[in-house]
Amino acid sequence: MRVLHRPTARGYLMKALYQALSLTGALGVALILAVPSAADELPEEIVKAAEADFMTYCAVCHGQSAVGDGPVAKDLVRAPANLRLLAKNNGGVFPEERIYKVIDGREEVMGHGNRDMPIWGSWFKFVARSEGGDVSDDETSEIIVALRIQGMIEYIRTLQQD
Repeated sequence: MRVLHRPTARGYLMKALYQALSLTGALGVALILAVPSAADELPEEIVKAAEADFMTYCAVCHGQSAVGDGPVAKDLVRAPANLRLLAKNNGGVFPEERIYKVIDGREEVMGHGNRDMPIWGSWFKFVARSEGGDVSDDETSEIIVALRIQGMIEYIRTLQQD
């Protein structure tokens, strides 16, 4: 299956990520990602770009409304999660760290079961290194991956229902 990209969304995301890196530096970005309450300080462009990423990478399974009704959901062995109920199904607490690990996929999440979902962390790192122009070092590409995933988490947070 070939993954189709939306060049405008990808370009928008890369521009936002580079702006975040240039404005705050690697240390500032690391601090934003390390402190959960600081997630509100993510540049708005990154969260907007994450919505485009969601529609590109996630909606095919989770659906455009994130309830697990994407076009291929019926063909999957395991039904995709309803992402609007993550906080509700976790005692009212949005499980940010767990969501990060599930999206990233490079670390096994205990209790998650089989890895039915793609490993997006590796893909995002590949994209950062292959299309990011001068992004050739691991540290910078990992920061871009972290910002991209954190943006996705913040977008999913906005979808939560009571």
